[in-house]
Amino acid sequence: MDFICKSPESVLKSLSDWFNCPESDIISILKRDWETEFIKARKKADDYYYINDFDSNDDELLEHFGLFIANKGFGDYYITHKSVNIHWFHGSRVIDISSFESEGILPLTEIFPRITALIDSIAQRLGIKACEDTKSSWIKQRIEIKFGNAIDHGPCAMLMYEATIDSDNYKCHSYIDEPEIVSDYVTLKYGKSSNKITSEFKRITKPVVIEFIETRDCKDSSVMDVVIIAALTYMYEVLHDEEKSLDANIGHSEYGKKVSPDRIVDITVL
Repeated sequence: MDFICKSPESVLKSLSDWFNCPESDIISILKRDWETEFIKARKKADDYYYINDFDSNDDELLEHFGLFIANKGFGDYYITHKSVNIHWFHGSRVIDISSFESEGILPLTEIFPRITALIDSIAQRLGIKACEDTKSSWIKQRIEIKFGNAIDHGPCAMLMYEATIDSDNYKCHSYIDEPEIVSDYVTLKYGKSSNKITSEFKRITKPVVIEFIETRDCKDSSVMDVVIIAALTYMYEVLHDEEKSLDANIGHSEYGKKVSPDRIVDITVL
């Protein structure tokens, strides 16, 4: 099956397919006031642990609202899928969109030399020189951290399409507005002149969202648990007309391995 979070409708269908039940069941269950039940359950647990001289509540079920809903609302539904295609959404800015069709999505280690070459060419064209003192910059340390951690090598993506195109609503960085590594490098090397270079970078590039799939064995609950928690939280907030929370989305990284063209299912130019 395919688990797609491109719209409320696709999230609802994905949950329906996952739990092998009608969409009406998903809606009916999620329309319950789970927040009140969650708060009551946590208070009951806290009171129990306090009375019995426990310092804290370590019950995982009461640490995640989406997991609470999954267990209490959908615990009786039987999962029969052997594998699932999770659809991820990678936001970026590019000059040549066709590069994704020929090369796929490249990790940080492969794309960084191209980014620096592009930025340096823009700076040269604008007559902007590099800063003299960059060695002690905290941004330099941030770039070094990115290269030191495989998870930051990406390619990175979001489960929710909405989080990719409306980052403010999800309180995360907008990669379609300005890829983070671009901002880091421009600020590090060109300091106060970075805004001019960034503006030109945005002018000559297009914001895009690349949708690609990751096939997972359903026996591996470590990934699907967090996907289901995020999807249930998102759908609950939609049905109750609530603001999106951080728990209504999750990020994904390929840990330095490129996303091959055959895994890409759609490219949207914004």
